Amino acid sequence: MKLDWQLIVSFKTELFSEYLIQRGYQEDLRKLLPSIGLMQHRMIIDNDIFVDLAEVDNIKKALSNNLFKEADNAYRVIENESKLLLDLAENISSADITSLEVKELINLFDKFIAQYQKALSLIGIPTIIDLVVEELLRAKLADYTQDIDHLVASLAKPNQNLLAANEEKDLLGIRNYNGVKEELIRKHAKKYGWLHTTLFLGEPYSEQEIIEKLKNSPKKFEKSTEIKINFEKDDGELIKLFQEVIYYRTARLEWLNIACYKIRPLINKIADSLGLTYEEVIYSLTDELLAWLKGDGKPDRGKIKERIDKYALISDGDFACKLFTGRKVADLAQIFRRRKSEKNSEIKGLIACPGIATGRATVVADRTDLYKVSDGDIMIAKLTTPDFVVAMRKAAGIVTDLGGMTSHAAIVSRELKIPCIVGTKNATQVLKDGEMVQVDADKGVVSILTNER
Repeated sequence: MKLDWQLIVSFKTELFSEYLIQRGYQEDLRKLLPSIGLMQHRMIIDNDIFVDLAEVDNIKKALSNNLFKEADNAYRVIENESKLLLDLAENISSADITSLEVKELINLFDKFIAQYQKALSLIGIPTIIDLVVEELLRAKLADYTQDIDHLVASLAKPNQNLLAANEEKDLLGIRNYNGVKEELIRKHAKKYGWLHTTLFLGEPYSEQEIIEKLKNSPKKFEKSTEIKINFEKDDGELIKLFQEVIYYRTARLEWLNIACYKIRPLINKIADSLGLTYEEVIYSLTDELLAWLKGDGKPDRGKIKERIDKYALISDGDFACKLFTGRKVADLAQIFRRRKSEKNSEIKGLIACPGIATGRATVVADRTDLYKVSDGDIMIAKLTTPDFVVAMRKAAGIVTDLGGMTSHAAIVSRELKIPCIVGTKNATQVLKDGEMVQVDADKGVVSILTNER
């Protein structure tokens, strides 16, 4: 079957979760969202995630038939399945994992996999709702202004507080506490340990990192500058939906990250039982792990190592996930990735957070490059995820290849008041580490000033 594959996001996902996303598309999504859950095709090639544009178009059409009703129902289902996952993860985290017999371990793990797969099967829906809503909103805003990007940026804020946004308030409480702070820091690390992780990847937010953060001056959050316009009633309702879109785009990932963080002891117990490392477990398929726990075969650590290096997983309509490693991944990448853009001194994108910043370009290929970002750098990435925030706080400006006004980079940059341009398509290809660049997020332009390090 020939599919119209389109790169939509670059998101480092361990094989454990990616497999469940693709299996969830095939087994759960249509059951959970019968009218719009039309997605079965997905492909990840060494962190680049592709979808079938024909499927996306079908979902967009289904949404457009009754956008407000369909979006409301989708968000209700996403929140419900996420809550069930969080409740299960909390129960697992409260159990005495170390004393579990193998049968109990398998039973608990099997329950988590089933609910995690359901929650993950919904992961792509908010992005498509976003596409429909933002496209419709931009068309409506053309009646009010010619400067649509700035107006969208002004309106682009979540309709509810995101969990990550509460951390600064809690830190302020610790700063202002006059007594011994060790216990407060310990509780803070437990509450927000998921902040520096994405699904099962990343190191949890540590007590030492919190202590270092407390030594620095708190980040000042200015009130968002909102352009004052009297909108028509129907347009005002669309803006409310747009702000709901922004909330769920990030909230659904926060919920998944919290659940994954809470069950890390279970993953570590499985690793110990199988003689594997934590990383080796999360680059194994769930079916393999259950079989190995039952004594059916043994892990091939050589094959797992190949997956950790790079992998491709494709669901292309045959109702099976096809896994590739090694040279085949590079071959697939060459076939499906965009061709490199010609070297230009100017890059254009969407204005996510206005302002102008100048600094040294630091290209972040994935989370393993986050250490490269220093204070005052211009961070260049394909996309950002929650575990990028620790580096984003250091940046003077942020530029991404992918994403729109409701993307993670756009939301966080507005919270931090950091000039940001998203959706450039080619910034990581054109810009090099060490080049002096200017981010003009008033005009949506990135310019190379020099190529000196």
